[in-house]
Amino acid sequence: MTIEGEIRPILTEVRHRGSKSASKASNRGHREEARRLEIRAMRGASP
Repeated sequence: MTIEGEIRPILTEVRHRGSKSASKASNRGHREEARRLEIRAMRGASP
């Protein structure tokens, strides 16, 4: 399984949670979480 294959479902889940959330602050938090996961994946670090 590729790293992208592992990360994509997480990013999708984050996006869904963000769209359900009425709070911009939590929305921003989810985006930062997704960015951290992407950076970790690019470095090849295992979750």
